[in-house]
Amino acid sequence: LSCGTRYISGYRVPRVGILVTGDELLNPGEEYSAGKIYNSNGPLLFYTLKKWGYPVVVNERVGDDIEKMTGSILNTLKGVDILFISGSVSVGDFDYVRGVLDDMGAMRVFQKVAIKPGKPVGCYIKDNKVIIALPGNPVAAYVSFLLFGLPALYRLQNRQYEQDTETVILRDNIIRKFADREELLPVRLGDKQDYELLDYNGSAHLAALSRSNGLLIIPRGQLRLEAGDSAIAIVIPQ
Repeated sequence: LSCGTRYISGYRVPRVGILVTGDELLNPGEEYSAGKIYNSNGPLLFYTLKKWGYPVVVNERVGDDIEKMTGSILNTLKGVDILFISGSVSVGDFDYVRGVLDDMGAMRVFQKVAIKPGKPVGCYIKDNKVIIALPGNPVAAYVSFLLFGLPALYRLQNRQYEQDTETVILRDNIIRKFADREELLPVRLGDKQDYELLDYNGSAHLAALSRSNGLLIIPRGQLRLEAGDSAIAIVIPQ
């Protein structure tokens, strides 16, 4: 009002839902038993979204049951603008999410990307609501959220998400067996293009992710990066 403006344009903060799938999941505090794992993706996504100021109105666990999964997705979509589903998005015997979304008539925007970790990630539209299907392994889920979830949230607000990156100078050669995907390795970024490449055992290695503040990019098509070369690292928002 002090500027003489009566009306301004604005966008409502998207309401977010989280569904974490899997009969094997236990919530924190539940007694551990053989064959079970604790639900890390639900809290990981919840507190990441909270840090960015997005209200999570649903954060639930759903078992590997087609009927229950269908009901949970449809009910959750009624009260949210964007839904993140973690797990059951690959091609295993109990990976039902793709089939459930197809059967309910969700429009597939994409499914599977040439990125490691995070290959199974998908995006769907149902009743003008966005659905991001994330992998079940926690590092893959977080990386997929960072690369696809945050940009989707920004677009819902008519904003453009810009990924922060840094250039680092490689200390050692980095060699891998396959080059069919862009690969992202957890690193600890320092000053003056320095970094620490962390011990990392794959997309379930949550401890490595917790120590990292960046993701070193190995481009698709490259089997080897040479010591002394420059490389790009994505800065993980803190």
